Amino acid sequence: MPLLIPLSFRIDTRRLKGILFLLRICCVIAVGFFTVRFGWPFDPRHPRRTFITWGENLTTNSVNIHVAKADGAPGFEEVVLDLARTYGASGNQTHTARTPIDNWHSEWDSVRHP
Repeated sequence: MPLLIPLSFRIDTRRLKGILFLLRICCVIAVGFFTVRFGWPFDPRHPRRTFITWGENLTTNSVNIHVAKADGAPGFEEVVLDLARTYGASGNQTHTARTPIDNWHSEWDSVRHP
């Protein structure tokens, strides 16, 4: 790669522009091929920004998992309930609650903008 700059000075300007144009076309074709072959990476139901924090209180032996979304995510409540069922404690100890990300909830300080 470091030799590309000195070697590019040996090629005349018209040919170098043609080579760069062909490289751009190859990049566009590669992106188009993989987009068509595997589909668009985000579907309408895909949450784009999800925040997860894990907190463990050693004195009370309690564990808190906080899950938040920054974008619209249909079915997000089902995902949270599924996490609570999968990783939660047995019995009545597992519950979900909505808490806003603001100055009064310190558990969100790691993701909140200052």
